[in-house]
Amino acid sequence: MGNSEYGLAASVWTRDVDRPLRVAGEIEAGTIWINDWAVIYDEFEDGGFKQSGLGRLNGLGAIEDFIEYKHLTLTPGVLT
Repeated sequence: MGNSEYGLAASVWTRDVDRPLRVAGEIEAGTIWINDWAVIYDEFEDGGFKQSGLGRLNGLGAIEDFIEYKHLTLTPGVLT
């Protein structure tokens, strides 16, 4: 929906009930406020799309930056 290479956040202001959800679905941004601005909740991820999409803050997505995954396999059996 836009020509910008960034997509951190946006805000939709309207008195309409259906329009903001439809418009928000088309906006390429990581956070979209409806009739508000800059409200952050710790339980929700905060991050953007495109060039604004490097990293996440808050929420479960932020934990991914600190996790190193290791896969282990175990074949059960008897050692002699």
